[in-house]
Amino acid sequence: MKTPPHKTKLDRSQRALTWSLWPETSSALLQILRADISLHLDWVKHDLAQIDPDKVPKEMQRAADRLKVIEELLPAASIVIRFPAHRA
Repeated sequence: MKTPPHKTKLDRSQRALTWSLWPETSSALLQILRADISLHLDWVKHDLAQIDPDKVPKEMQRAADRLKVIEELLPAASIVIRFPAHRA
């Protein structure tokens, strides 16, 4: 049985909102998580607003808080340290 598309989007966004993030998190993963949070915000605005409008402000704040953490980590994640090749 195939997972409905809305369920997959929600699972991805929940991971993006709950995974532990470390300073070593790659910029590629941070970009993916940021996109998944965007999907979550779409779900909040369109679906949750219809189902339970009282939860919308909490979910919007939750997403905003996570985006702030991701944005703080992105500059550090994009720094690549290159060491000179070892010559024997």
